Amino acid sequence: MSIGKKWMTFATVGVLSTGLLLAQGPGASRGGPGGDPAARKERMKGFMAEYLNLTESQKQQADQIFQAAKDAAAPLREQMRIGRTRMNDAIKAGKSDQELQAIADAQGALMGQLSGIHAKAAAKFYAILDPAQKQRAQKLPGFMGGMFGAGPGAMRRGFGAGRFRQ
Repeated sequence: MSIGKKWMTFATVGVLSTGLLLAQGPGASRGGPGGDPAARKERMKGFMAEYLNLTESQKQQADQIFQAAKDAAAPLREQMRIGRTRMNDAIKAGKSDQELQAIADAQGALMGQLSGIHAKAAAKFYAILDPAQKQRAQKLPGFMGGMFGAGPGAMRRGFGAGRFRQ
């Protein structure tokens, strides 16, 4: 086989392999970012409950705390979504630096409010832990900061197999 044919075969195999991987979607085989968000949430809840050895009462309290935070954050998240659309539209329309900054400032204020909601929920959750659970929780990388308010993917970045401090 000539060098040209070998190169074409190599390139074809590479392209087909890449296509097969991309067809699976991101994280499809390992439940990663492309996986079901509800399933990820349940896995995280199970992980936290097991790792911290939460009682049934603590699990129920945690569910209530985090559901209340989610409910409180919902209108802010919608406002953030609208703000992102406004920013994209303003950029495309060639708006002035001042107009772009005003939209960015509004988004920043919303992010601050979301961060406050997340911090309060984290404090309430931490308060229901016993001393041994609190010690264990502090060994999690970025436990409170990484869990709440650190932006998209914070949970995935903060927790992972084999990433606990001993």
